[in-house]
Amino acid sequence: MSPSSGHFVLALCLAVAVPAVPAGAVDSEICVDSFTAGGAATFQGGFVAGEAAAVRFTVPPGDPVTVRGLRFLFGGAEELVAFDAVISVFDDDGEDAFAEPGFPGTVLASDTLQVISSTTEANELLFTTPPTIASGNYWVAVGLTNEGFPSIATDTGLTANRNALLAADLGWADSSFFNLGGDWIIHAVVESTTPITPTCSFVPAEGEGEGEGEGEGEGEGEGEGEGEGEGLVISAINPAETVAGEAVTVSVIGAGFNDDTTFRIGPTSLTDVDVQNAGAALATFDGDLPPGVYDVVSQRGTDTFTFESGFIVTANDDVPPGGCACGTSNEGDVVAVSGLLCGLLTLRRRRRR
Repeated sequence: MSPSSGHFVLALCLAVAVPAVPAGAVDSEICVDSFTAGGAATFQGGFVAGEAAAVRFTVPPGDPVTVRGLRFLFGGAEELVAFDAVISVFDDDGEDAFAEPGFPGTVLASDTLQVISSTTEANELLFTTPPTIASGNYWVAVGLTNEGFPSIATDTGLTANRNALLAADLGWADSSFFNLGGDWIIHAVVESTTPITPTCSFVPAEGEGEGEGEGEGEGEGEGEGEGEGEGLVISAINPAETVAGEAVTVSVIGAGFNDDTTFRIGPTSLTDVDVQNAGAALATFDGDLPPGVYDVVSQRGTDTFTFESGFIVTANDDVPPGGCACGTSNEGDVVAVSGLLCGLLTLRRRRRR
């Protein structure tokens, strides 16, 4: 799949074109998560190839559903790079690693397709042979063929008994076992005779989005920051974490940068600033702040932009030990991102209790 193939959508302003729905049937986009465009999400670290995230749905009484495809967030790393992902539908006749019933079991459909990494767009993948489920519960899953990031995202707030993770060294287990604090942001596009409510969407409701108020920045739109001409914006900083006292070179991504643009983390100015273009800059943070969460601020003349809570300084004893049963390393555990899709996207390590 390539960005021009039409299989992923601009999450804030483009709808997805899907094959025509048969007469007498309707499409619904359903989800467990509460994510909305402009909200917060967490791309989970620690994945290794062969692991998967899954969400459980229930067929409405007397109205079988056909699962046509999945829409989900897949990001946290280099943008617009193609990876293989495995999308699947399972019956819930399986057991988890602790012999608890109700987990993914019989495979009803599975396809390996290309997915595009992006923190501002949602992917859509369609099943070659969409399965129909007559009644009961079923699971939809996204399996990864890569390690670490990009990965699947969660929202804030975990819905009980609706989320699962397939860990390479364990098997299926409820997301709560891994201390995950949110639902997997995986939507199913299903066909049924009547609409299923409530519906979900990666596209904001009519009237939302960029809004008005460009120029001086006093309009009613949702954008932050001020400035004339091209708006000064920080949309990502990578890495977004260091240990107190350790210097780190960071990459700042955004818009409106020029050779006079300066950056700081909290009260500390970044040094060795190298503005590569209007949307990217390299700089050094000396790590001279106590542990805490800090804003990242850019300034160009009198214009400033604040990327709130964009950088974390940890104490030495806060650094988690290398590796976990899911294959996490200490590198790149946290990357904070904000932009068109999410006000603040934070990538964090997955940990077991």
